Amino acid sequence: MEAFEAAGVVDVKGLRNVSIHQYRLKKCPDFSVVFVPIDSPLCEFHVVIPTEPKSSKGLPHILEHLVFMGSREYPQRGLLDALATQCLSDGTNAFTNDDYTAYTFSSVGWKGIEELIPVFLSHIFHPLLREEDFASEVYDERSGTGVVHCEMVGREKTPSDLMDNAMRQLLFPSSGYAHLSGGDSKLIPDVTLGDVRAFHRDYYTLSNSSILVFGMVPIESILSIIAITVKRLDLVHSDPFYQHPEPPWSKDIPDLIESSSQTVEFITSDCSMGLVGLGWRGPPIASIVDAIALECVFSYMYESDSSPLMKEFVNTDTPSASGVELHLKSFMRHGYALVFSGVDESLLQPGLIKNRVMNIIRSMCEKEFPEGDMVMSSIVSRQEHKYMEILEDEPMETYHSVLVPGLVYHLKEPVGNRANVIHVYRDLAKLSGAHWQGFMKKWMLDKPVVEVILRPWPGDDEEEEGGEEGGECGVHALSETIMEKFSEQSEDGFVGEKDKKGGKEHGDGHEQAVKGKLEPTIVSRSRSGSVSTSSISDIMKGDEMDVLARIGHKMSFLFPNGHRISLEDVNQIKQVCALVEIAGIQCQLVKLRTFFVHFRFAFSLTKLDAALRKYLVLFQELLLSTDFMDGEELIPFDHAMHMMNEDLLSCSCYLGFGESLFSSMGVSDVLTIYMCSHPTKLPKMFWWAKRLLTGPQFTSSRIRSTAAKLIANIVENRRDGASVCGSISYLLSMKYPSIHYDVSMFEQEKLCSDIVSGDDELLTNVIEKLDEIRSFLMTHVDEMFAQVSIPHRCDEYDLDFEELHHSFEEAILSMRSKDSPPSQTEEPQGIRRLDVYPHFDEMREFIHKNLLLVENVGVDSNYLDVFMPFSVKRSDEDFYPLLMACAVLSASDIGPLFRRVRGAGIGYYVSMNYSLWWGNVYFSVEETSDPVQAIQCFIETIEDYAERDTIDKILMESARSTLIFEQYSAQSIPAGIIERDFTWYAQDMTPDKAHELERRLAFVTEKDVIRVMQKMLSQMQEEKYVPFLA
Repeated sequence: MEAFEAAGVVDVKGLRNVSIHQYRLKKCPDFSVVFVPIDSPLCEFHVVIPTEPKSSKGLPHILEHLVFMGSREYPQRGLLDALATQCLSDGTNAFTNDDYTAYTFSSVGWKGIEELIPVFLSHIFHPLLREEDFASEVYDERSGTGVVHCEMVGREKTPSDLMDNAMRQLLFPSSGYAHLSGGDSKLIPDVTLGDVRAFHRDYYTLSNSSILVFGMVPIESILSIIAITVKRLDLVHSDPFYQHPEPPWSKDIPDLIESSSQTVEFITSDCSMGLVGLGWRGPPIASIVDAIALECVFSYMYESDSSPLMKEFVNTDTPSASGVELHLKSFMRHGYALVFSGVDESLLQPGLIKNRVMNIIRSMCEKEFPEGDMVMSSIVSRQEHKYMEILEDEPMETYHSVLVPGLVYHLKEPVGNRANVIHVYRDLAKLSGAHWQGFMKKWMLDKPVVEVILRPWPGDDEEEEGGEEGGECGVHALSETIMEKFSEQSEDGFVGEKDKKGGKEHGDGHEQAVKGKLEPTIVSRSRSGSVSTSSISDIMKGDEMDVLARIGHKMSFLFPNGHRISLEDVNQIKQVCALVEIAGIQCQLVKLRTFFVHFRFAFSLTKLDAALRKYLVLFQELLLSTDFMDGEELIPFDHAMHMMNEDLLSCSCYLGFGESLFSSMGVSDVLTIYMCSHPTKLPKMFWWAKRLLTGPQFTSSRIRSTAAKLIANIVENRRDGASVCGSISYLLSMKYPSIHYDVSMFEQEKLCSDIVSGDDELLTNVIEKLDEIRSFLMTHVDEMFAQVSIPHRCDEYDLDFEELHHSFEEAILSMRSKDSPPSQTEEPQGIRRLDVYPHFDEMREFIHKNLLLVENVGVDSNYLDVFMPFSVKRSDEDFYPLLMACAVLSASDIGPLFRRVRGAGIGYYVSMNYSLWWGNVYFSVEETSDPVQAIQCFIETIEDYAERDTIDKILMESARSTLIFEQYSAQSIPAGIIERDFTWYAQDMTPDKAHELERRLAFVTEKDVIRVMQKMLSQMQEEKYVPFLA
């Protein structure tokens, strides 16, 4: 503690009072440690290093990857994550932003932070930066692969990255922001290890670094460990910034003089729509008031269905776009971009969208706001509550994003001041409409505007060859011979190649594959020229057991008394959960530490007519954005949306939970309506619950425009390889026919296309179907389940619980249709559960032995899923051993799948998980350069571990630690606890029973894990697994 001096304490008011403490190292005052005492079972440790790119070679990103490969003091690769996962954590992580790199570590409780600080800082400031690690992690000329290269190939040509890159280059030309901090894949092969070492020397110094510590930690103890580590690593005296004091981002960027426009083409199979972005330079990073005010203005412009831009471009009979969103950059000068997605091809010309937007802004500046002079007061108050909602749901991420600019850009004020913004919102809410008009004129009319147009392009003839008519993704079953050809293809992809056996184009097999008529084939397990097991071992410096043995020896030295992290000191979020019956409905009441009230009600769909299921996606979208009746009065949808925004912070309707449009995440056959608002708005939430079922009036115009928005959403999903891979693998693992097929984006695309082009008769039929769904819900209200979550200290809000009980009861009674069967509440019925439980379906026979390939034009990287049926329930003896097996095999850095795939440089992200709801084990590799080799690694790893007698203790305890961390992480915020309680109810499980099962994790042995792996091997030997590639 003596090595540091206090640099300020800022008491942050609002959600929950937090005192942010900042300390500076006396011998290096530019080095700060900031403590944010968030009340959570988790603690986080972030090291932030400003980095200013001078080119698009990706040096900040490359260095971020290599830092984890070993350090001078701890040279063993994998030791860092092995230690981290012994500290009730899921390992270390890092990310590279446009202006800084951050290294992060999260653990359950604070003791893991203490244990890891010396090793973590050693890797960051003294990395080894070895040639062999560069070859696997960055780029290897011999194989043409590397993790960083794979990652950027998969990202750089996506519409989102193309838009972001072009927007930064136009808004911030001639600055470090105009370069790609992640790296251009064409330039990455030119990077040398010497370049990386020079970049580390220039930027990774103590005076150019800061540390953020989140959670309930002992400040003196953490500062003492940091000071000891800094001294031991000799970071002060080796700091070259004492000779070169000018830090990154110290020079202001020149003003943007004039407006500009740029058109960027991107390859895709669907050329019907693109994107348009409009960007503005905002105030300097230190002008927090103006920055918040401008964000509120943009929120008014686009955020709700009743906003000016949504009414002009999206919610019309002939939509020009499918959606609008705001992209915000907190640079030296703020950057704001409005991005219009799903823009019709005819409007992808310079000025067409921009001129309409500017006319809307000009009209608002010259005339009064259409909604009245005080509309911005309402918008600002809503933004205040939205900020607090985000702060509650993602406290550490939010504080990080708020505080880091003050550290990166060397602001003179105490860094905690940037988090103390509630008073800013309240002051802004008092401003007049005239003030806001002048503000909009200053920052939006009188400033240059840049325009980026993303125009779709089908590619050249070679890239198009073999594609399906209409540009659809082709789904194919590949034979062993094709698999051999598959592995030999060039970077142009696998489109149009011919089966040597049958001489057919892949596209010819699409219909047969879907109907299951192709002969099953076996996945090829060999590839000429692939990275062999021995070369992987060379890269990793020794075989698996040797590496783990060396790590184990080092860990025994670091932890001489064994594992010392205990759950006894972990800060717990307390809650009360009870089941009651109100108006014949089972209701779960959750009382916990939250600033908001949450209301969720769920309807079982198991009895819904199968013919209606395909209309559910349309129903859930329209339910919250259509006209509705309030008594005898018809409320137009835009006015209804304005009313809803006044009363609710968020409202959504979705299948299961997870808010996914085209799949049912979790509880499958359940329609969920969720609301969140301020506690004083709880009666209004009940009022909206009543109106959402009794009031909607479905109209042809709203149905048609909503269907057009869904088509645009589907097009965007199909342009993303990971999304396509996840959607189809999810679909193929489900029972057929089922609700999963009916709501999938592949079924929905046809339905929505028919609606958009359909006549009045078709639309009348759709309205009838939507009304039938609503009628079904109202006649099955007695099978509904409700959940109400309220603040632990609800007395602060002067809530009348008798009145709330009456309001809730009234809402339930009004939902119940006259045709509903009478509720029999005279006799006790016990707890009635929703009529659902996860489906554990066998895979359809035709796909058991095939690799399924989706050809996705415009996606330059590959996304692999291998999944197999493995039906266990939470209460089964194999459940926790199965979770342990997945965690053992895919453990970061030290797990065999991680080492054999990412360690060989043939994939960016490797994971293996079990889906309880779908009854499948999933092995996934994102952005892989060699999917066949990745499949081979998976097969050989299962074979290897199923035949072992023992599993290394480090792997076992790392896996157990990771799973414990995941349990606590999921319950570290109110939203996670609420969702967990809902899930337990759906699984017919009490909290006591659930906690009892969770304790089984501590007693899983290596024999249990090997038993499960042997069952996996048996599944593979019976060829009950499916590799799937997009």
